This record gives sequence, C-alpha cells and structure tokens, in this order.
Amino acid sequence: MKSRGTTFLVVAILLIVLIKVLHVNTSYCNSTVSTNVSSSWSSWNNSNASTESIRNPASSIPVVVIYKSKIIGDIKSPAPVRIDISDKNIGSLWVPLFKTSSFSFSVDCKSTPKLAEAQGVATVFEGKINISGKYSLIGLCPSETADKLVVENIMNRIYDEAKTNIKSFSK
Repeated sequence: MKSRGTTFLVVAILLIVLIKVLHVNTSYCNSTVSTNVSSSWSSWNNSNASTESIRNPASSIPVVVIYKSKIIGDIKSPAPVRIDISDKNIGSLWVPLFKTSSFSFSVDCKSTPKLAEAQGVATVFEGKINISGKYSLIGLCPSETADKLVVENIMNRIYDEAKTNIKSFSK
C-alpha cells in the first residue's frame, strides 16, 4: 500500500512539473467578470501662455494605466497621464479552484503639464474614476489566466473611461 501511495505522489509531482515547464494550458475555467465604472471631473482649464489658438489639445493626451508590472494604454507616447492602480486590492487571484471576490476603489486622474515657452498651450484637468465589480472564476484556472481575465479587464475599463472623458473636453 505504501508503494502505491508513493507512486501516485511521484506521478502527480511529475505531472505538475511537466505542466509548469512545458507551459501546457490546463485551464478549464468558468468565469464571470463584471465591472461598473463612473467618473467625475472636477476641473478643466486650457492655459495659453502665448497668442497661439487652442486646437483640440485634449484629443491627443496619452494615458497609461499601471498595475504592478502590467502597463496598458498609449505606452509609446511621451509624457502620458499615469493612472497607477498597483496599490488597489483586487482580490486573491492565486487561490486554486475557486476565485471569487468583489472590489471597489477610486483612482485620481490628473494632468499638470509644465508650460514651455515654445509650447504655449497646456491642458490641465482633474478627475476621479470610480470602479467596482465582482468576479467568479471556478475550475482549473491558473493565476496567469485569472490575472488576464480580471486585472486586464479592470485596466482596460479605466483606460477607456479616462480617454472618453479627456476627449469629450476637446469638442
């Protein structure tokens, strides 16, 4: 009986090692992710240090959303508005078999560019984005897959909300 248990343990360990080393997709996951986003923008100014006219300055403002090592948005643009949600509690995505949680937090979105004499125009705004939601991931769902399903969904919703509001000011 002891050798049977040892054999099972060795086979299980080998299977786990092979799955991790060969990056075999073993996920069988039933997932539900829902998010609600709202925002309020408390101020908006166009500062002009010269006589140059303002031509839709907000439509070209780049935005990036950061969560730990993940970054989405206008990554290659110079001087983007950074929305960092790394300190926000999204829940335990590492728990095996059953990952469920709800979340609710606010992030500030602020642009305070420095006016250069050659530039002449600066777009300044402040806003607050509120996001809440819940998720349920049931089954064999590796933490990488859970992270992609939940965190990237939240980041994309925040990015879309920020871009939509920033662009609406230039109309």
